[in-house]
Amino acid sequence: LQLVDLASTKPGTSSAPFTINAHQSDVACVSLNQPGTVVASASQKGTLIRLFDTQSKEKLVELRRGTDPATLYCINFSHDSSFLCASSDKGTVHIFALKDTRLNRRSAHLCRWDLPQICLHS
Repeated sequence: LQLVDLASTKPGTSSAPFTINAHQSDVACVSLNQPGTVVASASQKGTLIRLFDTQSKEKLVELRRGTDPATLYCINFSHDSSFLCASSDKGTVHIFALKDTRLNRRSAHLCRWDLPQICLHS
């Protein structure tokens, strides 16, 4: 990932991007939280989503979407950056808690809905 802080770049000048080595394979999805302090990315493999601090470039957390490769369609932060949502070609939507990542542990009571079954058709 290459990021540039446009807010600190003066008009008429250019600023060199800084690089975050987020994944070993090509990046497929990227999302920036509302204040611009955290960037989330997923590779073409689609199994992991990694979050990085945009100032320090440090990895904050790694979220597992699954073990099967998948094409991620979208990743997005909630308005207050408490949650991250990811949708894929597997017909599932994953919602990850970011303030307390312990809530993301899989349990025997895990709910799963297939999108085609819950979508309304007109």
